Amino acid sequence: MDAFKRQIWEKDNLNLEYSSLNNLQTQHILYKIEKLCNISVDSINDATIFIKICKRLNKEYILLNINEKDGFSDLCSLLKLDMRQTSTVYVVWNYNEIDKFRASVLHYYWNYIWYGASDEMCLLYFSDIEVLVMITDYGNILVM
Repeated sequence: MDAFKRQIWEKDNLNLEYSSLNNLQTQHILYKIEKLCNISVDSINDATIFIKICKRLNKEYILLNINEKDGFSDLCSLLKLDMRQTSTVYVVWNYNEIDKFRASVLHYYWNYIWYGASDEMCLLYFSDIEVLVMITDYGNILVM
């Protein structure tokens, strides 16, 4: 996660619980995503991860308010995801940077985590229910 986001949290006196995964943990999550998407091991470990995964996502939506405070909640409503069924969400920023959040943190503090002005896209991996969601700053939502 970008350092400027952590600085804003500190300035606003927020204690947002999350963890940035180490290399081994990152590889483990990427392996799970790879299996879910049926992508080969060699292809997942490079900078084209989003392109390769995007080709496997089969549902497309538009959510114009993804950049707003309630963007994550509206995303879950749009996809009919029950927040009680999923507790952990991995935010994949790129092939070597993944943060782990409780879904409730994303629900309440989405506007501190996702910045449409600087974040172009990310992948949300709802590990408990094996759902992948790619979001973009212009509201394009791809789902598997």
